[in-house]
Amino acid sequence: MATACLYQPLNLPDETRILVVCPGDYDSPIICKLCTISLSKNIIPYEALSYCWSRSTTMTPPDPTMEIQCAVYDPTGEKTEARTLQFQDLINNPLYENLYYQSGGRRPSGTITCDGVEMTIGGELHSALKRLRHENEVLRIWVDAICIHQSNVDERNQHVKMMGEVYRKAETVRVWLGEAVGIEQMALQCLSNINEKFNELFQAGMMGNRHAVQYAFLNDERIKTSDWDELAMLLYRAWFERVWVLQEIANAKKAFIHIGQIELSWEYFSAIISALRAFNVDILLLHCHGVKAICMMSMLRDQKVGISGEATQMPLLELLEETRDFKSTLASDKIYAILGLAKDRESVDVDYTINSSMVFQNLAVDHLIKGGSINILYHCVHPSIPSELHLPSWVPDWTTSGHVEPFLIRGLKANATLYEKPRLRLSQNGKILHITGKILDKIAIIEELRPIPCVSDNRKADAEKGFQTPEEKTDARTAAFKEKTRKWVQNLLDIVYPNKVIAIELLEDLWLELWRTCMCNRTRDNIVPDPSCRFGFDIYMEAVLSGKTATTVLREWKESQAAKDQEEGTQNSLDESIYDATLERFQGANSKWCYNRRFFKSEAGRFGWTVDGAGAGDEICVLYGGAYPFVLRPDGDGCHTIVGDCYTNGLMEGEAMDEFFPVCELSLK
Repeated sequence: MATACLYQPLNLPDETRILVVCPGDYDSPIICKLCTISLSKNIIPYEALSYCWSRSTTMTPPDPTMEIQCAVYDPTGEKTEARTLQFQDLINNPLYENLYYQSGGRRPSGTITCDGVEMTIGGELHSALKRLRHENEVLRIWVDAICIHQSNVDERNQHVKMMGEVYRKAETVRVWLGEAVGIEQMALQCLSNINEKFNELFQAGMMGNRHAVQYAFLNDERIKTSDWDELAMLLYRAWFERVWVLQEIANAKKAFIHIGQIELSWEYFSAIISALRAFNVDILLLHCHGVKAICMMSMLRDQKVGISGEATQMPLLELLEETRDFKSTLASDKIYAILGLAKDRESVDVDYTINSSMVFQNLAVDHLIKGGSINILYHCVHPSIPSELHLPSWVPDWTTSGHVEPFLIRGLKANATLYEKPRLRLSQNGKILHITGKILDKIAIIEELRPIPCVSDNRKADAEKGFQTPEEKTDARTAAFKEKTRKWVQNLLDIVYPNKVIAIELLEDLWLELWRTCMCNRTRDNIVPDPSCRFGFDIYMEAVLSGKTATTVLREWKESQAAKDQEEGTQNSLDESIYDATLERFQGANSKWCYNRRFFKSEAGRFGWTVDGAGAGDEICVLYGGAYPFVLRPDGDGCHTIVGDCYTNGLMEGEAMDEFFPVCELSLK
């Protein structure tokens, strides 16, 4: 790191430093200097770097002494070379160092000379500066690790608040994904194939029909034989998981992606990946986090308004929920890194002297006590793995993933407690939240076969099966996904109908309650669904249980109806657009409200959806001031812990306020 003599005091928050890198080729030493600029008056153009400090891949590296089987193949097959090396020795071998970096190896630190002072910087930053500097002119670039005096806590605190302005004022943001490791050309060819296919569908006027796009896309031979794994590996680069990059891209005037010597415009790259998610065909990428990251950054960029280019500011809690899957070295940076994008950022003081657990708890108390709202409780989820932080269950742990957004963020219309206001108080030690509410029901059985997250990374299983072509892998993954879906949906039906012999009128009543529950009794546009949506549910269930696509089942049903009309000699009364619409309404609602949730049946026979981690014996409750019920877990000593929110059919519109359910004070810890 640089010595303190490099850093002269700044007039914060107006001033920052820019790194001026002298011209040079890739192999020459890096000579640079720091200069101070005013963000309000600066007329000297500069760029800004967006990168990962540690390593470019998300892979966890093996033990340094682990033996690795290495092979280099000659195209003729005549000079195949194979050997066994320890993992730590791969970096020193030019034949295998790409494997070292692919497997999570860290690039060695580099040395630069800044203002005559020799300083050591991280390997990724060193590589980025060598690639980005010019041969014939200086490079003026803002780099957080160098331009901020990292050992000066006050300066770091101030720069967090300035970060958005720094990136907004930059002429260009340079995104460094890391050096090329050998898979990039195949990944970029896959990207090009996707782009060409979407262009074909656009030219054919099909982009307005989501189901038609999915069918045409997923059944295209060029798409099926593309190297999707290589594109996925590119999207698994660590940069896409870093929470700081959100505001760096959201505020960028323009941005370019760099992978070694490869350069791509952000607009080209993000438009293609966003289209995959928009039409729900990113299943071929195993729903890797990079897709979500790109879509979120694109959304934030699209929200820019006014000539200043300042991004539309979202509520902090909404941003925190959207960024749960992103990572930071310090837990508190999960909050600090997105403050510049939040409209209520003034409610948080940036202070790196406070431990992360207290930062999270202070935020929760501020919303509960000062804000007079319990909405922050909907962001609390039972962690799937133990957290490194020590928090009560009523404080959201933003470092853990809940795999699903709360209904509050999804926007499901509900009013479980009508007009009741929150009634709450904190214990003297600040660890227990006492809150007024009602215990309504208890979970009797919960569906546990549904894969959550919905798609796992199958690359290891694929390798064991020995697939020879990308098409074989694509077909196998699609078949495996359909079979997993069939199993959990059949298990859901077994919960609904535990007795195979059932009266026809009860069968009909349960089916009515089930299809409404599978839409959370709301269309995607938050309208109570009319009875025609049952047809969409019927088509969906037949498709899942038969292993066909819903589009195929619908097409077969139309053909059957047309044949019946012809046989009976009747006028074809089939209005195909109506049936297309009912299927779309059901699937749209189901995917929006029930995604990554678990179906349950309560002791009173109610159906519902809740978060992964809930179980039999957990209690369904409402807390005054809340629009949605909660699932709480009794701990045996009179207290409860929050498991998550839930939809419970028949308890979403104020029914819980009936006198039948007694009022009580619940103690959450």
